[in-house]
Amino acid sequence: MITDFNQWLGLQNPWWLLLILPLMLGWWFSREPYYFRKSFAYLTPISLAIRVRIHAEKFRFDVPKALRLIVMFLFIAALADITRTYEFVEGKAGVHRIFLVFDSSSSTYGFSQNRFRSITCSTTAKFFPRLHGACRAVYRVIDEVERFAISKGRGAQDVIGLVQFANYSYVISYPTNDYEGFRKRVDDMELYLAKILGTSTNMHLAIWDAYLMALERNMAKNSNFTYLSGQDIRSLAIALAPGEKSSRLTLPDGLREKLAAMRQELRDTTFIVITDALVNFLQGPLEHGSPYSIRRQMQLAEFLETPFFYLSTDEFYPELKRLARLTGHGEPDAASRGDFLMVKKEGDYAQMSELVSAVLKGRFSERVLVRATRRESYGQWCVLAALFFLFLSIGWKKSGARSLTDKE
Repeated sequence: MITDFNQWLGLQNPWWLLLILPLMLGWWFSREPYYFRKSFAYLTPISLAIRVRIHAEKFRFDVPKALRLIVMFLFIAALADITRTYEFVEGKAGVHRIFLVFDSSSSTYGFSQNRFRSITCSTTAKFFPRLHGACRAVYRVIDEVERFAISKGRGAQDVIGLVQFANYSYVISYPTNDYEGFRKRVDDMELYLAKILGTSTNMHLAIWDAYLMALERNMAKNSNFTYLSGQDIRSLAIALAPGEKSSRLTLPDGLREKLAAMRQELRDTTFIVITDALVNFLQGPLEHGSPYSIRRQMQLAEFLETPFFYLSTDEFYPELKRLARLTGHGEPDAASRGDFLMVKKEGDYAQMSELVSAVLKGRFSERVLVRATRRESYGQWCVLAALFFLFLSIGWKKSGARSLTDKE
């Protein structure tokens, strides 16, 4: 329902309407009694036929002036810029942020190896099936995101970030839409870093680093996003400390309100963890990861309604799948929910590309509802109508309102 008159009919330059007053005065004083002066009707006895003729003559000679008055009204309306403004909601392809968490623990290359001094996605990773599958997944993410960004026709705005981890985690790339540069970083990423990142599977530390990357825009005071102070981040880290398996995430009231307000902001965010998911090495971080457990981090993602996807190159972890399916938003089986996916046990690591495509297809198919304001101007139509009436008045003047005293 329209509650504001301007939504239906508004004026962008209303001061032009002041011209109407001198226009009306000029029209009034410019009228000429053609029907008396030219026909000398005032010397003739007034009969019914004469009255009809007088009014017909009056109409014939007044029409051009009336038409030109309409022309002037329409030009003034065009100058005032009559508009109709209204709001509508439309679905648009959203901008996405994909945060990748890459497992480089020793299990991904067979716990030990002495064949190569270096393992990278572009060189020797093909000799290690788990790493090869993980690399394929990352390359497919880059290709799919780049293709999706370009298809929207407004430049590449979707970004990808990457964290590599083993015992420690390391940011390979902060969120970027430089897909070629990102692809080069993946090519050169060293995967055999036992002496630097260690050999353990401290996934909980890497997930926290991915959270920090995702929340970095909220830590700037002058951004248009919900502001999180340093104390808020510290309080959040404390809240993610491990607890009883049946316990739930507990947040301070002020922080809970801020995070709840961020749900809509984080609809553009997706986390994808690429790992061999060896249950033996993930049970500890899941329940007792210090200073933040994976279970608590999944509960945070559930609260934020942000999806987490785990792509496994080796083992299936039922509990991690259950927690992942609680993340995201929508119906329990919706594509907007997180998930735990894995390749077939027979070693079809090429399937990793298909899993990535399935995940991103669900994400990219989501439409963001945007409330927009549209303004339609009638100025052009007023000018066209004015020209029509102007030519009509000229035609009438030349044909229907001519007299013997007119001068060409």
